[in-house]
Amino acid sequence: MKATLNFDLDNKDDEMALDRCRKSLDMALVLWDFDQWLRGEYKYHDKGYCEEIRDKLTEIMNNHDVNLDNLIT
Repeated sequence: MKATLNFDLDNKDDEMALDRCRKSLDMALVLWDFDQWLRGEYKYHDKGYCEEIRDKLTEIMNNHDVNLDNLIT
């Protein structure tokens, strides 16, 4: 099975869509790194507010059907 994406690079909207595709893994890695940093701050530095922020980040990702575990691993 194959999938092919086509973009008209003379069209600004298509050019933006291509950039989004190109950077989607980078964006997922940014979210992953931020989530792991929050986890470490809560677990190892006793910064309780990080747990609340991490919960909110997870809630927002869930609302957008984004699962970092599925995207990264």
